[in-house]
Amino acid sequence: MKIICIGRNYSDHIEELANTRPSHPVVFLKPDSSIIPKNQNFIIPAFSDEIHHEVELVVKINKVGKHIDESFSNKYYNEIGLGIDLNKVLFEGRYKIFQKSYNMKISYL
Repeated sequence: MKIICIGRNYSDHIEELANTRPSHPVVFLKPDSSIIPKNQNFIIPAFSDEIHHEVELVVKINKVGKHIDESFSNKYYNEIGLGIDLNKVLFEGRYKIFQKSYNMKISYL
């Protein structure tokens, strides 16, 4: 499984974090281990107690494709739902300062 994410696309969050609006979507990956299986608890890591959440749109892509015309895009997914993205605030600032990969910030869970 591959989890592909789009970031910096919510205006209020961009302003809240004092980020600049990118000219193109920020695309990044999350490991499949970042998904908590049904009926398992989320455990806050001991090294910080400040976790923020964001509600995300989740689309399950069920076909491989490239350069898909918009008129055919509905043929490449079969499920849409909501997810909760839990972010560690400690990492937000640290990786912004050091300009590290966005993946490092979000892939620790």
